[in-house]
This record gives sequence, C-alpha cells and structure tokens, in this order.
Amino acid sequence: ISCQQPEKAFIKARDSKVRPRCSLERETKIAATMIQLARIYLIALLAPTANSLLHYQRLTNTNHVNAVAKNNPHTLSMRLNPTSFANTNYIISEYPRPSLRRVPNAPVADFSSPDFRSISSQMLSIMYEAKGVGLAAPQIGVNELIFVYNPSDSKNMERIVCNPTITKYSPQTIVEDEGCLSLRSDECSGQVARSEWIETQ
Repeated sequence: ISCQQPEKAFIKARDSKVRPRCSLERETKIAATMIQLARIYLIALLAPTANSLLHYQRLTNTNHVNAVAKNNPHTLSMRLNPTSFANTNYIISEYPRPSLRRVPNAPVADFSSPDFRSISSQMLSIMYEAKGVGLAAPQIGVNELIFVYNPSDSKNMERIVCNPTITKYSPQTIVEDEGCLSLRSDECSGQVARSEWIETQ
C-alpha cells in the first residue's frame, strides 16, 4: 500500500490489518537511527577506557614514563606495579578489571586453614613490596572478604581483617586524600570523607 491517497490507504490498511508501506519505512528509519545512536554512545563510553589501556601498554618501563612526563609537563606521572612479587604467584589486579568491583566476594569460613594464612601472608608481602598501606583480596584476584593494612612503619601494626561488618559509626567525618594500588597513576587520588570512628565485628 503506497502513501498516495492516504485516506483510502488508511481505510484499506485498517480493513485488511496491513500497515501502509510509508509507516513501515518510517519505523525502519527510526530503528536504524536508534541503532546508530546506540553505537555512537557505546564508542563514546568505551573510547576513554580503551585509550587508557593502550596507553598503559605502551608504558613498559619507568624510563619511558619519566621521558613522557619530562616532554609534557601536563602528563600524569605513572606508577607501574611490579609484574611479579617475591614468594607469590599473585599480582595486583588493575582497574578496570571486573574482579575489583563486579564479582561478589565470599566470606572466610575457616580462619585456621592453611590457605587463609597463606593468602594473608602473601597479601601483606605484596602490599609492602608495592609500597602501599592497604590491600584487599580482590586486588590480587581473590574474591574473598579479606583486607590487610598497616599505616605505620612498624610491622607491629599489621592488621588482617575478615568478613567485616560496620555496626556503628560517628556522624562526624574527616576528609583525607586517598589513592589505590589498582590505579597506576600517582595522580589518581582524591579527597574521601569517612567517619571519625567506626565499630566493626
């Protein structure tokens, strides 16, 4: 049914339950436009991440990083994590690896198991070697509710935290700069507001 004589075409289409050809053509054009817009949106959404990953791959050594920063003062300085760590097969997972945020973490069931003790010890070792003050299990590809930290220079302050639940927290907050070992850029830090104190179990 053509779009000529639209009134007759509409009556005929209504009676025969067939839509006019002009309606089908219009819907086809709308669908094509929507697909094109979706493609543009996906490109715009994924392009920055893809570009960052390619940029990371090109930064193969510290000398290259320093040379880039020297030639361009606006370039962010990059902290390259070691490709391996002493006495462990684990490495630090880097953003945007899905295991960091999108995979559920299992609670620790047996605190006396050799596996738990081994993972905790390796996490502390990796944290020190990477010059960090804290490390969560998902950051080494282990999706369990464990994190370790030590904000001091003394190993007497080492802490291993498992299955934490916050039971109370203060309404007063403090704001401090925080970074992350899973982000390569030293400039990828920000001011984070946290409660002055919390109670956990």
